[in-house]
Amino acid sequence: MAPLTLPYTVLNVFTTKPFSAGNPLSLVRLTHETAKHITQEQKQLIAREFNFSETVFLHDYEPHDTSPENDGTAKAVKRAFDIFTKTVEIPFAGHLTIGTAMWCFNHVFPAGAQKGVLVSKAGDIVVQRDETTRLIRAEIPCHNYRVHSWGGGRVTRAELLERHPELAEVGGGEWLEEGFEVNSIAKGL
Repeated sequence: MAPLTLPYTVLNVFTTKPFSAGNPLSLVRLTHETAKHITQEQKQLIAREFNFSETVFLHDYEPHDTSPENDGTAKAVKRAFDIFTKTVEIPFAGHLTIGTAMWCFNHVFPAGAQKGVLVSKAGDIVVQRDETTRLIRAEIPCHNYRVHSWGGGRVTRAELLERHPELAEVGGGEWLEEGFEVNSIAKGL
């Protein structure tokens, strides 16, 4: 068998500036044919070679399902993805879900789509893009999350921006409600 050619992209999540202090990940695209010939062990070796906290293997080949929903709107396009750290496959992680969603809205989902579904080992994740702000929203599957203890679990916009000034890059945090609960959607990742 000939060597596999696997196109990939390096994404930098949670920033609007190239080569900045965002959170990088590698996204490897798998066609129907390449997915048949790559093993989980090979995916693990590729993730280790990239040496990022996580690597996504996006299955680019799932068919578009345009049959109408009950309300007459088109169904959201689904794409499956596998997530690997440098040492193990994991069912879910947050920053790469957002990065993968942004990639899909720009390169995979139909032009103008505002909704899609990413299929992870933790379950289906509905993702949406706000056309005005270009921000991505993800409906995270309920599992293994925690409420942060600082501020009694609730913080003000100013407190959050003090702890995470990089959020100022995405609209200065005006979109944040006051006194909201802060959760981590995956323990340790």
